[in-house]
Amino acid sequence: MGLCGLFFLDRAFLEEAAIREELSPMDIAGKALELKLITSEDLEAALEEGRLFSKNEPQASVLDILLQKGALEPRDIDFVRASMLEGEHPSKIGGFELLEKIGEGSMGVVYKARQSSMDRLVAFKVLSPRLARNPRYVARFTREARSAARLNHPNIVGGIDVGQDQGFHYFAMEYIDGKTVQDLIDAEGALSERRAVRIAGKVASALEHAWDRGLIHRDIKPGNIVITSKGQVKITDLGLAKYTAEDNLALTDTGTTVGTANYISPEQAHGEEFIDIRSDIYSLGATLFHMVTGKPPYTGTPVSVMTQHASADVPDPKTINPDLSDSIAIVIQLMMQKAPGDRYASPRELILDLARLSEGKEPLLARSDAGLAALKDAAEWEDKAQPQMVTRDEMARLKRRIGWGRTPSMALQMVALAAAVALLALVFMIVYTIISG
Repeated sequence: MGLCGLFFLDRAFLEEAAIREELSPMDIAGKALELKLITSEDLEAALEEGRLFSKNEPQASVLDILLQKGALEPRDIDFVRASMLEGEHPSKIGGFELLEKIGEGSMGVVYKARQSSMDRLVAFKVLSPRLARNPRYVARFTREARSAARLNHPNIVGGIDVGQDQGFHYFAMEYIDGKTVQDLIDAEGALSERRAVRIAGKVASALEHAWDRGLIHRDIKPGNIVITSKGQVKITDLGLAKYTAEDNLALTDTGTTVGTANYISPEQAHGEEFIDIRSDIYSLGATLFHMVTGKPPYTGTPVSVMTQHASADVPDPKTINPDLSDSIAIVIQLMMQKAPGDRYASPRELILDLARLSEGKEPLLARSDAGLAALKDAAEWEDKAQPQMVTRDEMARLKRRIGWGRTPSMALQMVALAAAVALLALVFMIVYTIISG
């Protein structure tokens, strides 16, 4: 099907909706002008020509005239009607019965719906007809569905179906009865340190699962983390997700910024094309900062905030919430280092430190020292042999990062060698003197 076919809506539905909303031909022509589908000259010419046919009802033929002149195409009129009836949808789309609207955002409307074939409740997202005209938004919408379908993890909202029916692009996903972390912050303020660490640990586990499959989320934030009524943590909205091993063109051009200003990583703020999981770790750090302080790391206009993410000093959450432990503060600051190489290298490393925080212990990697306590802790973790947390190869790498068993520098080795040679020379001279005497 060509691109034109994507935008032809069910005529009966449109006509019924137009009657309900009393959309006149002139209303539609005016909206077409607002959407810049026609020029003011096109409309004036059509109106003038219409007056020649009927001085009493110039509106009656204005759309026909615009069509005859080629100023509009039938699909344009369908699009304009859909834009004017934004949020109006049939009661059933693609085998799903729409029950009630539960959310609305920049990409479209989300309904609570029932899948007829399986008799189960789902969350049903319908792409805005206004955006469906743009292939890039259609691609992003489809990408979200396909990304969700590839992932199977208890902390990621699962995808069920994606398709198009009656001109509407839709995506059915697991229905979650709960609230976003943003909702919780808005209602309660800062979350407790223990609760925030638990949520961050679950998100890190989801990011690890995604990264193992080559996926980065690119828009981790409180609004995309849902807490179910049973307390389960799930990340959602994979619309900006990108598979690193697939097409590097993805959905954005080089130099285009994607993400949300309050939580965006420095590399995303710079519009860098090739980013990895450490960008998500940064965004999760900014989200954790928001959870434990009740405020995002930086404030100001979106441009100002993005600039601060790119170049300002990493903030200390204890300046806002002095009751926070030093441990969580340094974990957040390590997550939010400006250079990706200075952050946790992977979600697994972050999970290790978050698990220790949840046990009331100091983190291993986010430390200001590499003293005996850190070495003792590393040995303790290795002795426990916790395969679900970290493999022995990874433990060896973690030990290197904290200084465990660090090999002496070349300079120190040379000094030791020189000392050994001098000692041998001294012994030789003493022995020679005794023998000669």
